[in-house]
Amino acid sequence: MEFAPNNTIIKAAVVDVLNENDEVKIVILELPKAGSYPGFLSIGKLLIAKIIDANNTIDFKVEDVISAEIEVLGGPLKQVFLLHNVSKQF
Repeated sequence: MEFAPNNTIIKAAVVDVLNENDEVKIVILELPKAGSYPGFLSIGKLLIAKIIDANNTIDFKVEDVISAEIEVLGGPLKQVFLLHNVSKQF
């Protein structure tokens, strides 16, 4: 079983930066109020996500707060998380 196409807007804190800003380890801080979320997304979930189309000039650091659209691919046993439209929150 694969997840249906999905995008969910999140707010998250960067815990670690991996692969020269191509991937980040994040903790989800906020999700939209209503609805069910793909890939067992929940507030407080720690995950590694690949940054797909962030502005290349963004330099992520530990403790940065970001907002993004997260897309979950795969199925219940193995998920891949992709971040689109990533921006830092100031």
